[in-house]
Amino acid sequence: MRFEDTVILKKEASCVYSTLIGNTWRSNVKTIKEVDDKHFIEYTRKDYPTFYTVIKKEKDKLYCVEVNNNKLEGSITYQLNPKESETEISITLTIQVIHDKSPFLKRKLKKSWQTLLEDLKRLDSPNL
Repeated sequence: MRFEDTVILKKEASCVYSTLIGNTWRSNVKTIKEVDDKHFIEYTRKDYPTFYTVIKKEKDKLYCVEVNNNKLEGSITYQLNPKESETEISITLTIQVIHDKSPFLKRKLKKSWQTLLEDLKRLDSPNL
């Protein structure tokens, strides 16, 4: 499965990039445990872990991570494109289901994708 979208924020790329790599902006994440500078684990509000490996980082331009848990694996890429006083973020999520036969999984993934986009748009708040 592949999801792609673009979000435009009225913030400089350096601010957006710092927030992205800080990993504290996701509303469906209860806590994050940093393993080392390339690995971290996100826990949902129900304490379900997802493991991340940072694949590529280019300051203020690109943030790419591999994602896996016991149901799926894939990657998320955030490409930042500065445009005057705003930043365009192109987001691509590529997921392969590995162990879930639930007929609701596609719906859950689509809902998670929508939540991710909403969280990104919320970064436009003056408090962040």
